[in-house]
Order: sequence, then structure tokens, then C-alpha cells
Amino acid sequence: MTIEIESLPYRMEPTFLYAGDDAALFAFQVLNDDDTPDTSWVGWSAQWRPFRRAEDSAAIDLGVSTSSGLIVVSVTGEQTREMNGHSGVWDIRAFNADGQELTFATGETSIEQDVTR
Repeated sequence: MTIEIESLPYRMEPTFLYAGDDAALFAFQVLNDDDTPDTSWVGWSAQWRPFRRAEDSAAIDLGVSTSSGLIVVSVTGEQTREMNGHSGVWDIRAFNADGQELTFATGETSIEQDVTR
């Protein structure tokens, strides 16, 4: 998926996750005007938090891969087990050379408990 910086943050449709499963939440490219990958954005990070934030609810750092110009936000099975029983939100951010921080995408998650043990 390619998204326009002017329309950020991109709002994803809610994602259903199954506790214990690995998943890719979002994959996209940032392109220059000539359709080449824009590599000026660095320090990619993504986090997930439950909707009902208790004082002690910590964010979960999600995986971010930036290989070959494609940015992929992913979650591990261990993390989806930790999220189990909570709906939540995630986002992905990066910085440009001027130090500007920008949220590129955000989305909601719903976690279903696994059955097979």
C-alpha cells in the first residue's frame, strides 16, 4: 500500500488478532514524487496500548521491518497472548532529517483467545 503524507495518519480498519498467532498489522511504502522509495524517514517505531488504560498498563513495542523500502508493522504470538482480553490501538511513527516526528498510520485491534493448547 502507498499512502500520501498529506493524508496522514492513515486510519486502518480494525484488525482481528488471534491470541498466540504472529501477524502483520500493516505494510506500506513511503514514496517520493518520482515513485522511488523515500528513505528520509528514520527511527521507525510502533506501539500498542489497551483501550482501557490503567495506570500500570504498559505499551507493547511492536516489530517494524524496513527492508527493501517496505515498512511492515508486526506482532508476535507472545505479544498477542499478552494482549489477550483487551481491545487496543496501535500506531507507527518516524522522524525525518529535520527532526519532525510523524505518525504514519494507526489502527484498532481486537484479540480472540486461542482454543487449542
